[in-house]
Amino acid sequence: MLRRFLDIPMRLPALDRRLARFWIPAAVVWVSYLLFGEKLHLDGDLIDDVFILVVIAQLMQVVWQLRDYPPARTVALALAPYAATLLLAVVWRQLAPRSFKEYNDGIDMVGTFVFFWMVGLFWVARSQKKRLAIEQQRRAEEEQAQQRIVARNAELEQLVLARTAALRQQTQELQQALEELQTTQSQLIQAEKMASLGELTAGIAHEIQNPLNFVNNFAEVSSELAQELALERNRPTRDLPLEAELLGDLKQNMLKITQHGQRAASIVRGMLEHSRASTGERSLTDLNALCDEYLRLAYHGLRAKDKSFNATLHTDFAPVLPLVEAVSQDVGRVLLNLFTNAFYAVRQRQQAGEAGYAP
Repeated sequence: MLRRFLDIPMRLPALDRRLARFWIPAAVVWVSYLLFGEKLHLDGDLIDDVFILVVIAQLMQVVWQLRDYPPARTVALALAPYAATLLLAVVWRQLAPRSFKEYNDGIDMVGTFVFFWMVGLFWVARSQKKRLAIEQQRRAEEEQAQQRIVARNAELEQLVLARTAALRQQTQELQQALEELQTTQSQLIQAEKMASLGELTAGIAHEIQNPLNFVNNFAEVSSELAQELALERNRPTRDLPLEAELLGDLKQNMLKITQHGQRAASIVRGMLEHSRASTGERSLTDLNALCDEYLRLAYHGLRAKDKSFNATLHTDFAPVLPLVEAVSQDVGRVLLNLFTNAFYAVRQRQQAGEAGYAP
């Protein structure tokens, strides 16, 4: 019973095999006693007590090897008083039989106490074993739960990795789609700008032709004035007041040529600025000049569509406006749209026939 109670087959398999064969020498001793006990005058009680002591000693050896097992320690506490009492009784009875008989009742009382002590501690050991079994079951369940958690975590990690890979793929696809969309948008903007530039070309060419005509006319007049001035200087009697007048006329013509040349250059510069693709890079920009260029570009564009439209352009720019960092192409496109809408508005107001209104 103690073998199963202390789980000796599982904990001490080698010792368990030896205990399983312990009945063989015990049987030999008992058979020998039955056959030769009377002839040899052997004491049967002594043989019983010695056999019990040997069994207890064997059990104490087992318990010592299982001393880390709490029920085994309790069994040792239960057997130790019984073994000590039995050993004392055997020795006392063999050495002083008369004295032993005198105290036999007291020895029986001690034996009874030791018996109940042993029974009580065996009950305690049984309770300990039950608690240990419950604790082991709880630990086993916790280990199983932990294993399930680990397995679930591994499964979730795989799901997260798969989901992350899918999201990364979607992100790459969206990024590629965004880049394609941005490229298409840039192409559409550039195409729109070129289309608007094409609409402006006819009117702007006419507007450029006007200052060029002025430049040509003033250049021809200046050439004639230069020839007249050269003739005047070659005469024997020079007319200094006339020469001064001719020089003054030449200066005025040069100023007119410069003015109309700058006007033509401004129109061309606005067209070139409008036709360039935006790089998105900021640069120092003169907002006054940018507004003036796109104001005139919008005006010439509307005149290209409607020759009857005329407007007087008045500007009031800040004289000391500092340069600012901006993307001139993008700002210019915004200004062109604003000015174009404004010119359309004043043209509609003019066409409505409002009295006294002059754009």
